[in-house]
Amino acid sequence: MLAMIIFFGIGLFFGFSEEVGLCKYSDGTCYRFYGYVIAQPLIFFSTAIFLVCAILLITKEKVYRSWKKFAIFAIPISITLFFLSPTDLSGGWGLGGDISKEIVVWGESILFIAISLVIIIVKSFRHKT
Repeated sequence: MLAMIIFFGIGLFFGFSEEVGLCKYSDGTCYRFYGYVIAQPLIFFSTAIFLVCAILLITKEKVYRSWKKFAIFAIPISITLFFLSPTDLSGGWGLGGDISKEIVVWGESILFIAISLVIIIVKSFRHKT
């Protein structure tokens, strides 16, 4: 959990790239790089993992092991999808694959939390006894 707090802090640092001196206030390209490519993924994903880990602290070991199997599978796939997605939309909202890193990060974070919660709830009820 400490690692997720550190990643969140690093994400905030890069998110405020203009204020901390990484970018000039008029340099939109620099800000977009630090803000959208580095900060957003760190902030969203560390928040998602932190929330799930906080819930896992009060569950049984069997529930954690079940969730860990999912996380070992899901996290590398999420990282791969993030790096393969384009930085910006190519235009339009059609069905032609118009997807950006921001959409991927939002989707992955929401799916990770949702699937994690389903696994935790289902396994907690099964291992109640």
